[in-house]
Amino acid sequence: MKLKNLKNEEGQSEIIGVILLISIVLIVLSVVQSAYVPNWNKNVEWEHYQDVTDDILNIKSSLIKASSLGDSVSEEIKLGTPYPDRLLFVNPAPASGELRTYDLSLNITNATATNPTLQEIWNKDNQINYTTKGLIYTPHYNYQTNVQSYLIEHTALIRYYQENDVNPGILEQSLLQGKTIRPIMLKRNISKNGHQLESLNIYPNSAPPNTIRLKNLDLTFTTIAPNAWTNYLDPKNNTYVNKVDKDDLDKTILGHNLSQLNVDLNESYNYSLKLSSLSLGEARDVSLDQKELILTTDQREHFAPTTLRARVVDKYNNPVSDIKVTFNSTTLKLDGNKRGTNVSLTSDEDGYVTVGASNTTNPTNKVYAYINNTDRANYQEINYTVKSENYGEQNGGAEINPNGTLVLQASELIKGNDVVELRFSNNGSQDINATRARLNYYYSQGGNPPTSASIQQYDKQNSTNLKIGGVYKSLNPQLEFKSKQSSYIKLNFNNNPNPNDFFVLSFIFEDGTKNTYFIGLRGTVT
Repeated sequence: MKLKNLKNEEGQSEIIGVILLISIVLIVLSVVQSAYVPNWNKNVEWEHYQDVTDDILNIKSSLIKASSLGDSVSEEIKLGTPYPDRLLFVNPAPASGELRTYDLSLNITNATATNPTLQEIWNKDNQINYTTKGLIYTPHYNYQTNVQSYLIEHTALIRYYQENDVNPGILEQSLLQGKTIRPIMLKRNISKNGHQLESLNIYPNSAPPNTIRLKNLDLTFTTIAPNAWTNYLDPKNNTYVNKVDKDDLDKTILGHNLSQLNVDLNESYNYSLKLSSLSLGEARDVSLDQKELILTTDQREHFAPTTLRARVVDKYNNPVSDIKVTFNSTTLKLDGNKRGTNVSLTSDEDGYVTVGASNTTNPTNKVYAYINNTDRANYQEINYTVKSENYGEQNGGAEINPNGTLVLQASELIKGNDVVELRFSNNGSQDINATRARLNYYYSQGGNPPTSASIQQYDKQNSTNLKIGGVYKSLNPQLEFKSKQSSYIKLNFNNNPNPNDFFVLSFIFEDGTKNTYFIGLRGTVT
């Protein structure tokens, strides 16, 4: 009986050893599961965060590219990450992330265009309002904590804590770079979440941008990261910013407080504004940005026969093609049509429409142009003033050899090359441009007087040919007379002028005034 009991005790010890071994293994597995697997997975999440940072940077760069080139672009973003399979160990659900848009606005005030064509829209009394979107990427990790979200707001890439607005930072931005302001308006909502790889398509609505040159402007825009912007735009570090004021709005977006920043820019500078609009996620939809079309015109002085040009642009000042524009005049023939006939043309890829205007005996004529649309509330009508080709003679008002603002100081005949040099002095406080000229008369003591001459400024290459006794001709380029300076004009006649000849030259200036000069050729330069 005792021997039998001993054998039973020996079996029990083997079982106990196995149990102890299994217990040790389980303890080790438990320690690894609780201590090492979280650290391994934490590293997986951190590696994903580095990768998604690159994805966000690529999205921001592609927004700039699509805006600059007017091309569609597609980027990918890996929202989250699964954990590697580990034998005998348990992983939680994959780490996820969320990419979505939120509503923002940007307004431009106190801006006056340097181009008179645009001043009806861009003037200091108008406030130009735009709506746009911000993008926010938020990671939802199982192990990493206090990980920053990323924002793309008004072209700025911002690293941003999820809990509050503590110490956010702008990594890069294109909204205000020196004297260039480049807002990009984002359209359409997107919302993507999970751990999978997602595509983000970017389509141009209004791009690439035209440049609007402005005398000063101020910006007002909304943001959920006001501290990032106020730190970045601090006047101590930015020559072009006078001050930045923050207004807290009674509104939250995605759990974040919305603020409004008022940026007062330095009035000592002129600025270049480049506006564009892009669609996110879905195909381009120009109707999003063509609800407000603007018809602009050049500010040239027009003399019939001439061509009139208008341009169709959207609210970002970018050209719009395939828009019908109608012209009408009761006193001019437009493109050869009977007076009073509507002439409809379609804007080209650069937004331009051009019509010919001719056959008038009226001193001045009006031409009207407007965009064809049933809803005329947001559409602009423009008009041109076209003068007859002999407008200068009909209206008179010329000064003969005036001794006031623009004075003829000297005339010199350059012997042997048919050239007469004229020296004018602008005694006024403002620059003057002559837009049209006429050689009224030429008296010659020789038997073969000139019949025409080309006129140009000495420092310009191009000239305009004037027929003696002909009509006024538009000068291309115009003759420029700088304030408080002497300017030299060259006339190259088609036959040799002679000493003691004289001729009559008339100018019409930008403001419509006219001067006439009787010019004698007494001096010669050999």
